[in-house]
Amino acid sequence: MKNEKISIIIPVYNTEKYVEKSINSILNQSYKNIELIIINDGSTDNSEKIIKRIIRDNKNIKYKKIKNSGVAHARNEGLRIATGKYVGFVDSDDFVSEKMYETLYKTAIKEKSDIVTCAYSKCYIDRTVSIYPKDKSVFGKSVIESKNIFLNSNPYITSKIFSMELINKYSIEFEEDLRIFEDLLFCYKLYLRANKISYVDEVFYNYNCSNTSSLTNSFSEKMFDVFKALDRLKEYADSIYKDKLDEQIEYVALKHISLRFTSKSKNRKLLNKYVDQSFDYMKCNYKHYKKSKFFVGFKGFVKKNKFLVKLLVLKNNIRWVMKEKLLLFLLFIFKWHLRIIYFFIKLFTIRKKRVFFLSRQFDSVPYNYQRLMDELTKDGYDVKVICKKVSSGVNSAVRNEKKNRKGNKELSSTIKYYFNLYKQMVYAATSKVIIVDGYNIVSSLLKHKKGTTVIQLWHSLAAIKKFGYQTIGYPDGLNPKIAKMLCMHYNYDYVISGSKAMNKYFAEAFNVDINKVLEIGTPTIDFLLEKNDKIVNQIYKEYPRLKKKINLLYAPTFRSDGRNNADELIKNIDSDKYNLIISLHPKDIAKKDDKVICIDRDKYTTFDFIRVADYVITDYSAVAVDSCILNKKVIFYVYDYDQYNKENGINIDLFKELPGCTFRNVKDMVNMLDNNKYNEQAFQKFRKKYVTNLNGGSTNKLIKLIEENLWKR
Repeated sequence: MKNEKISIIIPVYNTEKYVEKSINSILNQSYKNIELIIINDGSTDNSEKIIKRIIRDNKNIKYKKIKNSGVAHARNEGLRIATGKYVGFVDSDDFVSEKMYETLYKTAIKEKSDIVTCAYSKCYIDRTVSIYPKDKSVFGKSVIESKNIFLNSNPYITSKIFSMELINKYSIEFEEDLRIFEDLLFCYKLYLRANKISYVDEVFYNYNCSNTSSLTNSFSEKMFDVFKALDRLKEYADSIYKDKLDEQIEYVALKHISLRFTSKSKNRKLLNKYVDQSFDYMKCNYKHYKKSKFFVGFKGFVKKNKFLVKLLVLKNNIRWVMKEKLLLFLLFIFKWHLRIIYFFIKLFTIRKKRVFFLSRQFDSVPYNYQRLMDELTKDGYDVKVICKKVSSGVNSAVRNEKKNRKGNKELSSTIKYYFNLYKQMVYAATSKVIIVDGYNIVSSLLKHKKGTTVIQLWHSLAAIKKFGYQTIGYPDGLNPKIAKMLCMHYNYDYVISGSKAMNKYFAEAFNVDINKVLEIGTPTIDFLLEKNDKIVNQIYKEYPRLKKKINLLYAPTFRSDGRNNADELIKNIDSDKYNLIISLHPKDIAKKDDKVICIDRDKYTTFDFIRVADYVITDYSAVAVDSCILNKKVIFYVYDYDQYNKENGINIDLFKELPGCTFRNVKDMVNMLDNNKYNEQAFQKFRKKYVTNLNGGSTNKLIKLIEENLWKR
């Protein structure tokens, strides 16, 4: 069977965060005869830079930059260039599965279909939902032979391939005066003309629902274009089949109009206007829509009742607009009731020469704490510790993150943490020194007894990426109103950093005077400098192949959207030359491979595998500095450097600090490794600058600081 060309068109507008993954998902298709056409619709971000870098390594991509004219015009530009027998469309913030176009093409040829569609998934930050048709048996025919195709399919052009012959025969294109719903009209026009529409029962297309700037995730005046699109669809259907598809077109109209009833917008007046126009439109064009057999049950009843729809709009948008104000009010009550309780706890307790270690980062005692506690206990000091992770929902409320709430489990965790605060307050009131490793409510929100010292022993030695107060104003940054209400990072007497070069960034992140920042380092430095032959031998025994090749450890920073690009490394790194070790949460690994070693978190830590690594690959993680302690060569793989800097912020110019060791592209990184061209001189300079106490002694210095404050009057 001859594999004929398929043209894939990607319109791009300001999607620097997602466009590389989208393009790569097409370049990595199992079907190779693909003509990839990228139309840059006047992007003003770094999208073009990313595209041009990809084109350098892929000469078969057709690229055209046009003045910003909208997605309909961009897709039409792509259609004019396309030379394939079939055409598909991919949005530049989405991605497709490896076998999508091979499977759709084979189905089109086998069943002689003009259109082939497939199942798809909606990818949220914290979950993925697969969408299948309710009745798959309706496919394999034309819409006049199987009218219920309209009820079991969708107008998403991206989960389909279309015959170019069909498109050209009937001169069907995207109508450029439509700002949105242009795909609905284009797709359904082709449905009406197709000899057969086939279906593949596999999830191949993946919609990115975490992109809040996407048109489908926002409500504006553009949504009113639905009425224009539906008018044209009805007119086009009537011109071919007269009144034979009236019920189906009515269903399409009611479905796509009502989808926007649950939209959220600060402009409730605009939403109410849309609801009014929607019901006027249905009354005018589909007089008997309330009797539609396609909308039954309670949800169907609501969609056909104007009063109930307006109540729904009011409910959704009051909740959205008032959410932050309500949260701030509740936090105000929470703050002052704790302060009142703490006032009485302080009144009826006596402070001792006690050191209180407090963490909400971990549920078990972290190494930095344990080492200090052992030393203090050995010297006879009174030591208390509480390590209790706070609910992820509380964390995401403090930051501008959208996370899935886990109902009762989340509520239960929050309640338990609240009651634990009482124990924390008792220990804080009776301690001379309080040590924390991040923001803690008790240490920062409350006013402590005079002479109490609070030390911030941050759980990382360095801040390659911005954090804390540095992130205010960034899309994924700290919520400034909540930070102020919760007195975030108040009361610190000392902040511990890993080097003098980091002091400035730590002072900014914790909003303290730079003179309070001490480059003492943490016990982690001492731990890594100490030999640990036992763990090294244990790893070699379990993974003997680590003795035979060059070992690459990949340990990227945590990202709320789950991205890590591990698949790109797995695909491009030659397993005959290198052992690839991946340090991720198991759920973050998109594809496990026998050639890859995924660290078993129940047995080992990332630190353990740094000891056996020859190179440590990371992006913006402080593990880079941890690796420097052991003199392990660090490689920065920063495939999204520009967008990460824009959305999260980066403190260090990695390309300037580590030239020849920092890469945007896997192939360039592998080329450096294969040719042994690592910039050792730049690495040693970086190591010396960002790691203090390479001879050890951080633990002793911290003990001395603690003791000085224990005995201080």
